[in-house]
Amino acid sequence: MRAGAGTDPPSVAINGASTVVKTKVQTKDKAKVETAPDPAYLAESEALPIVETFHSIQGEGFWTGTNAFFIRLAGCDVGCPWCDTKQSWSARHHPQRLLTGLVAEAVAAQPKIVIVTGGEPLMHNLDPLTQALHAAGLTIHLETSGSHPWSGEW
Repeated sequence: MRAGAGTDPPSVAINGASTVVKTKVQTKDKAKVETAPDPAYLAESEALPIVETFHSIQGEGFWTGTNAFFIRLAGCDVGCPWCDTKQSWSARHHPQRLLTGLVAEAVAAQPKIVIVTGGEPLMHNLDPLTQALHAAGLTIHLETSGSHPWSGEW
């Protein structure tokens, strides 16, 4: 069973050092709650190159008008001539940020959705980021050119 499945959301405490997820487990005799470190937080050194993060209203597509938190990743090898964020193309020019900080910032914004964009976000392994965002109870959308294989939990 996925952490937080059912009616109770996962319990996530972000303090920059540890995160714990409570999971209901059905045993033969009774249901019990187990706590364990969230695997997404075990590797505290996990970081991604970030152009910017911001809280805004989604202005494009079906979700236009929705309260959203954006995580814009650096790095793109596609180079679309119409790109409106060419400053995101080089990952070397943007700071690496720890996932714990990104997730804490997203949670604090209380968005309906978190939008992972870029650059080309799928150039990076998004598994740790998406697992951590889901563990915090957040819904994630992805903006991509589709030029790289999928990674992450969507």
